[in-house]
Amino acid sequence: MTGCVLFQRLSSRTVYWRLLAFICMLGVTAEVGSQEQASPQKQETKQDDPKPGQALLDEAFELKLTARTGEEFAKVVQRCEEAIKAGLDKENEKFARQLMAATLYQYVSNVCGPIIKGERADASWPRRRAIAMPVLQKILEVDDEFGDALLLTARLEMFPGGNVERSRQMLDKAMVVFKEENEKLAEALVLKARLETDNQKKRGSLDRAIKLDPSNTDAWQA
Repeated sequence: MTGCVLFQRLSSRTVYWRLLAFICMLGVTAEVGSQEQASPQKQETKQDDPKPGQALLDEAFELKLTARTGEEFAKVVQRCEEAIKAGLDKENEKFARQLMAATLYQYVSNVCGPIIKGERADASWPRRRAIAMPVLQKILEVDDEFGDALLLTARLEMFPGGNVERSRQMLDKAMVVFKEENEKLAEALVLKARLETDNQKKRGSLDRAIKLDPSNTDAWQA
């Protein structure tokens, strides 16, 4: 399903407000050290009994494999939260939080797809950003080092009416997260250059971005 079709389904009044209200009610704020998904590892107690939340986490993982709509993504997040509340061992609780963050990001990146490729004339951007921002905030509450969420938040804050200073802060954090990933670091540098008022500093950021990733066309055109 394309991002546009997904957005049309999600933007119906009932589904939009239901999903947004659900996301805003999530109360999980613990940090996650990694963004990579993996199959949940079933851990057994000394009595060989699985933790109470294991079945819910398994269900969340299975749902994630086929999730395509906003309501399906919301069910994955809900099952993860229920699993954490019910009780998981340390490793699987970490995985549950990873799965929550990744699911929310998949949803929000689909919503924002049409407006983060330089197509700012798209008249839908105010509504798309309004949907995306609370979701991104929740991702960063679950994992404040989720690099892609930091970059997307920075991009959305650069739109009219956004918070430019917050955009800079998000980019600074993203540059730390992606310090070993040249392509992502170059992307952050190009975005930061767009916010730079000092021409010398702007040129420095772009030159560095080009060295890190010569294929980054945004850096060459900026």
